[in-house]
Amino acid sequence: MKKAELVFIPTPGISHLVSTVEVAKQLVDRDEKLSITFLIMKINFDPKVDRFIDSVSTACNRIRFIHLSKYEPDPNQPNNFFVSLIESQKPSVKEEVSRLVSRSESSPGLPTLAGLFLISFVHP
Repeated sequence: MKKAELVFIPTPGISHLVSTVEVAKQLVDRDEKLSITFLIMKINFDPKVDRFIDSVSTACNRIRFIHLSKYEPDPNQPNNFFVSLIESQKPSVKEEVSRLVSRSESSPGLPTLAGLFLISFVHP
């Protein structure tokens, strides 16, 4: 069976990240051919998030993290924060997913993208 990769895009914040990483750990523990990449949307500097990512990266080599460009909220639209955040990150997500697909197509030993999960309470 070929190696597979899942991409998770959690809502920013430590609580969403911790719970989603716990699910990812369970998945990779059950299947040695599975790897998971997290696309991390950063809205501000949170040392807890960075420390958590560092500890998971050290403990599990089949879970990795890619930081998307930092989101700068529009002060003129404070009521549309999550919609604006997701819309602003679409180009970065497309770029990273395209990079993952191209990489797996050019290197047969690398995992193939098998799924993309947006973990969010808000969907535009």
